[in-house]
Amino acid sequence: MRAVVCLSWITATLLSGACERSSRAGPDSLVGARSLPSVRKLSTEAIQINRRGGPLRDHMLTYDLSPSNSLTVAHTVDQLGGAKTLATATFHLTPEAANRVRTVLWRVRPERLTGIQNITLPTGCTVVVDASPQANVVFADAKQRLGISSIPSERVCDTPQARQARQLVSGVVAFFPGRSLAAEFPN
Repeated sequence: MRAVVCLSWITATLLSGACERSSRAGPDSLVGARSLPSVRKLSTEAIQINRRGGPLRDHMLTYDLSPSNSLTVAHTVDQLGGAKTLATATFHLTPEAANRVRTVLWRVRPERLTGIQNITLPTGCTVVVDASPQANVVFADAKQRLGISSIPSERVCDTPQARQARQLVSGVVAFFPGRSLAAEFPN
């Protein structure tokens, strides 16, 4: 299933001004990044948003935006022996829409991609063991270096930056196509 996605008036309002931001993170960063690589380099990264759901937190909803502007939405469930894909759909975003999404998500991008051992949190949040995040945003460059920003739930961390990060990720997910998969996802 392929569709070309255009910005709606509401989404344009939500993401307004996003394209004008430079790659300098500074005060726009919600995770304390002081600077980021060039916009050109950042646009070659893959970005994935994932969140867990279900009574056992064994379901995962994943939005995977590739550098080619392809968006794959997948609903999987963990099972003995690995994950089982319940549903998947692939869409193609317009370059303008994909760039707006990337620019918005850079606000939660770690300054450096240092791997899974270093999870980045919104400013003012501390690591809580066994706390399921509301979402994770994963950035991967061409060399497969990863940077992970964990967006905690309100009960775990409710700093202004954490609230903005939750709103930002929710807004991007609401903008993405694939609502039918998301509607069937158990929270």
